[in-house]
Amino acid sequence: MTGGATAASRPNMKFTITPLVSSTLSGTVTNAASGLPVFSALVRVGDSMTYTLLDGSYSLTCTGGDVIVEASKLGFDNNDVPFTLAPGTNTLNVALSENTAAPSSVLAALNTGATAVNVTWGKPMSGYMITYDDGEYENLVSWATEGNINAVKFVPLAQYPVTITGGWVNIGNGTYPSGNVLTAFEMAVYDDDGALGYPNTELGRIEVVPGNFGWIHYEFPAGITITSGNFYIGMIQGGNYPNCAPIAVDETNPSMVSYSKYESAAGPWVPAGYNDFMIRAEVFGSGGPLDLSTNAAAPVMIEKVRQHRASLSLHQPRIAGGAQGDPLYMPMAGDNTDATDALLSYQVWRLQQGQEGNEALWISLGTPTATSIVDNGWAALANGAYRWAVKAKYTGNRWSEPTFSNVLGKGWESNVTFNITLTSATGIPNGVSITMVNTLLSDTVYSGLTPATGTVNFPKVWKGNYDLTIMKFGYTTITENIDITNNTHVFNYLLQEVQWAPYNLYVDDRTLVAVWNAPNPMMALFEEHFTTGSYTTNGWTVSGTNWGISTSIGAPAPSALFNWSPQVTNYSQTITTPDIVGVGSPGLLLKYDIYLDNYGTTNENQMAAEIWDGANWNRLKNYTNLNGSFGWTPESINIAAYTWETFKIRFQAYGVDSYDINNWNIDNIVVACTLGDKSLLGYDVYLDDIQIAYTVDTTYLLPASVITYGHQYTCSVDAVYESGTSDRDYYTFTAHFLPPPVDLTGLAIQDAAYLEWLAPVVPGKKLAANAAGNLPVLISQPSFEQSTEGSAYIGDVNLTYIPGPTDAELFNNGPFVNSPGTGAGGADESILQGGLGMTTYGSGCQQTAGNSIADDVVVPSAWTVDELDVFTYQTGSTTTSTITGAMVRVWNGDPTAGGTVIWGDLTTNIMTATSWTNAYRNDDGPGGSTNRPIMKVTCNIGGLSLAPGTYWFEWTLTGSGSSGPWAPAITINGQTTTGNALQNQSGTWVALTDVGPQGMPFVLRGSGGGAAADCLGYNVYRDGTLVAYVEAPTTEYYDLYLNPGQYCYTVTAVYDLEPYGFPVGTTDESLEEGPACV
Repeated sequence: MTGGATAASRPNMKFTITPLVSSTLSGTVTNAASGLPVFSALVRVGDSMTYTLLDGSYSLTCTGGDVIVEASKLGFDNNDVPFTLAPGTNTLNVALSENTAAPSSVLAALNTGATAVNVTWGKPMSGYMITYDDGEYENLVSWATEGNINAVKFVPLAQYPVTITGGWVNIGNGTYPSGNVLTAFEMAVYDDDGALGYPNTELGRIEVVPGNFGWIHYEFPAGITITSGNFYIGMIQGGNYPNCAPIAVDETNPSMVSYSKYESAAGPWVPAGYNDFMIRAEVFGSGGPLDLSTNAAAPVMIEKVRQHRASLSLHQPRIAGGAQGDPLYMPMAGDNTDATDALLSYQVWRLQQGQEGNEALWISLGTPTATSIVDNGWAALANGAYRWAVKAKYTGNRWSEPTFSNVLGKGWESNVTFNITLTSATGIPNGVSITMVNTLLSDTVYSGLTPATGTVNFPKVWKGNYDLTIMKFGYTTITENIDITNNTHVFNYLLQEVQWAPYNLYVDDRTLVAVWNAPNPMMALFEEHFTTGSYTTNGWTVSGTNWGISTSIGAPAPSALFNWSPQVTNYSQTITTPDIVGVGSPGLLLKYDIYLDNYGTTNENQMAAEIWDGANWNRLKNYTNLNGSFGWTPESINIAAYTWETFKIRFQAYGVDSYDINNWNIDNIVVACTLGDKSLLGYDVYLDDIQIAYTVDTTYLLPASVITYGHQYTCSVDAVYESGTSDRDYYTFTAHFLPPPVDLTGLAIQDAAYLEWLAPVVPGKKLAANAAGNLPVLISQPSFEQSTEGSAYIGDVNLTYIPGPTDAELFNNGPFVNSPGTGAGGADESILQGGLGMTTYGSGCQQTAGNSIADDVVVPSAWTVDELDVFTYQTGSTTTSTITGAMVRVWNGDPTAGGTVIWGDLTTNIMTATSWTNAYRNDDGPGGSTNRPIMKVTCNIGGLSLAPGTYWFEWTLTGSGSSGPWAPAITINGQTTTGNALQNQSGTWVALTDVGPQGMPFVLRGSGGGAAADCLGYNVYRDGTLVAYVEAPTTEYYDLYLNPGQYCYTVTAVYDLEPYGFPVGTTDESLEEGPACV
């Protein structure tokens, strides 16, 4: 609170403080059966805790009042005692009952003749703790640098196997060292397979983040099992001195079981100069104190060893040597020297699978004292699934929980095989996860992964009803319910690949260029953008006080922040993700953005990205401040080696002195599954839901011939895969494309610039009317190649292929490909749609038979035609063209309605080139026959000038093959009417018809000018500034009286928009042509 300058003007507040009552609680924890003291039992009251000493005694200070006193010890049942703590001294003695451990495992197996079942089980197993210290430390020790190890040797009871589940380590009371004692460290288990029985092979490692001082509990989640010998548990220091957790040392009656390893210099394991390190082990196994005699061996003598020069301690250590001491164990339930709590016998039952929760239905088989029994009732049992239960009986009529055997089926097994194939022809069906879960017996589960063959066999499956799940990343998961009723089942499944769609489609309304992003077949297993402003939301573990969230810095903000303040030296601080579970994806990436704002380079400070593999932290990438600041940098790191693993990611800030940086920032952290074998072929481009193109690029120039200025269009694009097409991405735009002038040139003439250009090329429009519709239709003609196969093929109406125009393309009459990429070797196919009643492979255009083909085009403005491309095939040819000649005539109108020839003849060969189009004509596709490869034939038209009007191009061909040449018609899926082409059969013109009138694919290339009706003139720009308007049809301009220098010019065409439906007088200009610099 703040107040005025005088006492009278300051506010007053009256409040009452009630002091907390401080109490001391003392007592003894004993074994309820024997009355003997229980050493190292945990006694907890609220936030206060302590461990019992060798005589079972304990004492702790806590807040008074009504409390719950919790007493616990591995191997005993917990005992929670309500108690009222009075001020001052209180006494409470607590008794703990040993666990009634269940038999360790039960195995049921048929005898050789399958007439009886042999049931065997292991002795009861429970947890116990191994310890060497007396619970009180006299010294604290740490290393100067992180990564070095202090360990304790543990001798388990003689009976194996033994599973190490965790333990405790003491880090002192927080007064030493002077830095951040609550710094994360690691605990590891080592085998005793080194020289002299020293530690060697690391069996497992975990990270420990201390949340308090004193005793810290650690756990190995999966347990670490040894089958013989001893083991070591080591504390691996995290952080450099003084920002590190030390290890406490019990120097009273040392047991000489402490060992050290100076990992920083790759030093060997040696006996430590400190004894005993206060590390305790919790294990799970069978046996008890009587078993110690079976593990007796000559004592190990440890010489006096001085502390390592790289270690630091609270006090000068007591240097000791002598015989290695024995550990202290807690008695095992049912296997100790106290006859009042002994294991008496076992009870064995038979039951049907599914009856585990109803003991009243179990059939008793006997109460043996040995660990086996024979069930001779098997032969008389009805068909079904059976298992056996065993309980251990202790004195006082105390029983363990049951342990259940495996399941044996009688007359109830089926051999089940799954064959998995993929819709992706290039995909390999390995790594497919198959899981069957019995719907009545949920613990009956069969699972497996397919090899490259895609086949998995389960030889013994219980008959019944199952929920089936078949899953492979990148493919649609199959979930079904199936019945297994026969002795043999074979299931065949086809996995449909997920067809990821392209995205971010955009069309420039003036250039008509469409662009999009390729599909991103990626799934995030973990994603963090820090938008909640907290590490807690996504389960991060934070070690260190310098980590925070920045609300002002990010890509974009917020982001994870490691700040220089509070200043720390020889530090190591981390942020760690929760467990991330891989799903077996072909690719796995760690992606993030990183940023450094540096202050100085006197001391090195670093940031590391690391991955935890369940045993070790592996460094993926490291950054240093010695090169100064750097901006936001995106990273993408391949971690596919962990695709089947459970792992963590952490970012570790560490260094000499944080004062030399301002801050590190991390943002946009993503662990992403990716596909390495996705069979993307290309993209289909649509305009108003009609396909106009197929391309392998992520950009396409929409043909101006199908676009009208001022009209609204919806463009869409999908991705084409071997198995089909994806969903489409859409973009709606209003077209503002106007053809620009072409071929701008500039010439300097003294103080003037002379500019010249060509008029715009205006794309042609196809005449829609059927000019030859009144001619007779010939059903069977010798000038056609007919299909006799009766194909039922009907193409996908959403799939139409129109190749994109080139810069010089004036007109494209239509496509012949209707199934891109489905032919042999990935070629395109032109598939005859027999399902629509169509039967004509191609129409004859053989010069030797007197056959020619003609089709029309509307020329909207003055054109200069340089080349004509037509398309043909000869049945039986290879992909090397057999076409030898092409003859062309041009008509100024319909040849059947008064048109006359204005150019060319049918005798002069004007073919300049011919080649395969990468397409086959067939009627048995997709993936059909290849004996009709379609060829392109290029003809030299020689700069033919055409005024606006309707023209017909007629052509006839020669070839070296015996069949044809034949001309395939325009092929559009789902359509039988594609145009109005004609065929000249020795002087008789007939309409080309196959169910409906047919058009012929052909392409015109050349140049042309805008029609006077809509191209008004041209704007001339010098260095971006309008300097002149030139009225059409003039296509030149002199820019006079220029000062010396360089000038760059561009020209646009100005159009009258009235023909496009705009008000009179409305104009717009095209894109710029140029620049031309003089």
